[in-house]
Amino acid sequence: MRSNISLFLLSVILIFGCPPFESRDYPYNSDFKNTDWAKNPDKAIEYLVNSYCVPAAEVLCGTADDCGCQKYPPFVSFEHCKEYLIERCKEGASSLKGLFSDGRLEISPSEIEGCIERIKKIGQSCDIPDGKKLDTVCKKMVYDRGNLGEQCTYMICNKGNGLCKDGVCLRLPSESESCEGLCTDENICIDGKCKKLVSENGECNNDLECDIGLVCKNGSCSILNENPIVCHTSADCLWGYICKNGVCLEAEDRCIAENTCGNREECVLLSEYRCRLPSLENELCSSSDECDDGLYCNKGKCVRAPEREEKCADGIYCGKSLVCNQESLLCDDPPSRGAQCAIGKNGMLICGEGLSCIENICSDIPGIGMKCGADFKCEEGAGCDFKENGSFCDKLRGEGEKCMADHICDREYFCNYSENKCRKRLERESECKYGNECKEGFTCLNNNSGKFVCSPIPDYDESCFDKCKEGLICKNVTSEGVCVPTICGIVR
Repeated sequence: MRSNISLFLLSVILIFGCPPFESRDYPYNSDFKNTDWAKNPDKAIEYLVNSYCVPAAEVLCGTADDCGCQKYPPFVSFEHCKEYLIERCKEGASSLKGLFSDGRLEISPSEIEGCIERIKKIGQSCDIPDGKKLDTVCKKMVYDRGNLGEQCTYMICNKGNGLCKDGVCLRLPSESESCEGLCTDENICIDGKCKKLVSENGECNNDLECDIGLVCKNGSCSILNENPIVCHTSADCLWGYICKNGVCLEAEDRCIAENTCGNREECVLLSEYRCRLPSLENELCSSSDECDDGLYCNKGKCVRAPEREEKCADGIYCGKSLVCNQESLLCDDPPSRGAQCAIGKNGMLICGEGLSCIENICSDIPGIGMKCGADFKCEEGAGCDFKENGSFCDKLRGEGEKCMADHICDREYFCNYSENKCRKRLERESECKYGNECKEGFTCLNNNSGKFVCSPIPDYDESCFDKCKEGLICKNVTSEGVCVPTICGIVR
């Protein structure tokens, strides 16, 4: 589930997390610099957090709480879940500060309100909505000011009906037209065609076709809110119920396989993470991060990733030392200087050794005063700083100096997000919160008393949260699981 969780959280902050085409100096209308958001980009970020991040987190965490996620250990409480999602969303929103200060972005309050109203429908079910649906109903909240045929920097343009590709705003396909990703309005790309999301009682073939909060049941998009008098399969029953002898009965909480859980629930391994060697081919996995180089996680097992000139798995995974070509979606060697950037296994745009992705082209790593690339790389002694007029490489900073991310702080310092200042990295046993505060060789871990403190990076078979010593990964080692609906995956 860890892989699914990360994908879902990306879709929760989709509008804030889409990688813009960094560092473009396009001739926007000079009036753009005089917009309210350009004059005060911090207010734009604050508005996005308060109008979108907070209410979206409240809906998602409230639904998870109602759906019984308390039995899933990472879900501590509604408040913990809410704080976690807001922080993730806030990080994504903050990354747009430079684009707001350039006058490149516009916010649509009405679209944010509409998005939140649709997200509230998640409360009708216990499923995580497909990321495509969230893209469909929320893509117009923030958009580039460029119109069709004009130059652009941010992924969404033309008031939400355009896609910025190679710096030019292109028209999104409409209903019934061929598509590869996004479509206009409330159309969703299914099997290469734009289709309108189906409302309640409309005909459907699968859940993806139905609006948020609805499921496809007996060929109709429906709210799954009660068990039938007579069932034929478990698919007729509510979340967590199985059909036995024509009657829907509540399934057991504990599980060792998917088929022991109730309808629309997953068997999720209980959390006991320890540092172990990466999983080899055909060994079990819960995410591709657990697999050895050249492998990825497919249906719970580590399998061989595609080789050169084979289609990328899941749009990002390729064999050892290979990357995914953006246009062909085929595996290839890392791009050289002057070539288009490729997609790495973490979804980031990457280039070959010693290069940086700038304006979607692999270029020399920028120096002080130059604009940062999408990978935030800068020459030795410099770091990427998020300024009001964009992201630039600047001299690394020390104690008490302003920062927006760790990139700009010197090696002995971290960016304290609560005050946005570089502070000295913390010693062993010091309390930590964000995970970036500890000295080299230490990481932020629970000390079994409910507090997170800076602790030595764990070694083989030691308990872990995310980091392990080199050559090891943090893996779940339990074989027993708990049956939970997919909505529980909003927190780890």
